[in-house]
Amino acid sequence: MKKVLLISLAVLSLFSCRKNRAEESDVSRESDRLLFAVIAMTFKNDYWQKVNYGCNLASLELDVDYYFDGMQEHTSDAYVEQIALVQRAIDMDADGIMLSAIDKEKLTPIVEEAKTAGIPLITFDSGVEGDAALSFIATDNISAGEMAATQLRNAVPGGTVAVIANDLTSQTTTERVQGFMNSLNEDSRFLLLDAVSCNGQTSEAEVKFKELYEANPDLRAVFCTNSESAIGVATAVQALGKAGEIYVIGFDSPPEEIDFLERNIIQGLIIQNPFLMGYNGINSLYNYIVNNVTPPKIIDTGVIFVTRDNLNDPEVIEAIYPLKK
Repeated sequence: MKKVLLISLAVLSLFSCRKNRAEESDVSRESDRLLFAVIAMTFKNDYWQKVNYGCNLASLELDVDYYFDGMQEHTSDAYVEQIALVQRAIDMDADGIMLSAIDKEKLTPIVEEAKTAGIPLITFDSGVEGDAALSFIATDNISAGEMAATQLRNAVPGGTVAVIANDLTSQTTTERVQGFMNSLNEDSRFLLLDAVSCNGQTSEAEVKFKELYEANPDLRAVFCTNSESAIGVATAVQALGKAGEIYVIGFDSPPEEIDFLERNIIQGLIIQNPFLMGYNGINSLYNYIVNNVTPPKIIDTGVIFVTRDNLNDPEVIEAIYPLKK
């Protein structure tokens, strides 16, 4: 009963006692509790809000404060804004930082600066180069890419395969693409096209896929590395009248993707556990500061491959709707 109550409180307090989208004027210490900065790639979609829910539940249980922030748009130069967000957290002397790095190389110096300033920083979902981060909480993205390739090989007899990525710079994406391509390239039945970026935009993913299909009318399958790319591709597949003919694998589980899965426009989803990333991140920072417990260098939060056949399995329901467990 206590856990259910806390989860309900977490939902109710997302836009009240904890700050959801931080603004320059309203981020400040309002008590002597610990204050953590959580900096995502963006803050708008289902995936990042599940991270936020996990952070919120942990903050309520531990009686700490946090604010949740991210870029308005996932563009090619959004790393500039993200660096500024981390710098702001350093300047305000936050007690700890959680960061999902939009560019694994360009965010490395600011992570090192946080370490020099004595602020523990944990990366989640997408990390940086080097070892300045205290811990990395994420999906094993290389294995997830390999999982996608295995499922595709079992479902499709051969043909041309595309990859639509949300970007080509974040650790998350590059590892998913790497795992997928390395695994599928071992199978001579498939011709694998170079990965194409949609810059995190659903509309751009739709356009890019239509261009790829026009140039490769024998296209049989596509791997999408996040929800925006998957929704855009599914929209294009539907518009082209190719639902069920082109095998689509996506990532994550917003309602739009679930709907495409139920209608057999998307055939498979790799579902992560962003709720657990947020929950573990706040707990790890707290235990490091208060209890002097160093978290593991890598914490794998796991994935599930979901199809229409197992969509209603208990473990799948728990992953898609973490606040209902």
